[in-house]
Amino acid sequence: MLRAKIDGRAETLTLKRSSLIYEAKELWARLHYDTLAVEKCRFKSKTADLIDMRHTAEMGVLLRALKNFYLFR
Repeated sequence: MLRAKIDGRAETLTLKRSSLIYEAKELWARLHYDTLAVEKCRFKSKTADLIDMRHTAEMGVLLRALKNFYLFR
């Protein structure tokens, strides 16, 4: 699991089987492991606006690169 604090808000990205699960205050999303394409998403608020998921992609690249690193096993 990777945790980040972006603009004061907590975000997490977790590896689950062959997908990545992204969670933030306003959104839950399942991403394809290889392509980082969003497979499913749920807005947690009815007032959710446009959401920038660049941090999600950056976290996905980091998680895939570090998953076999001894500190993350």
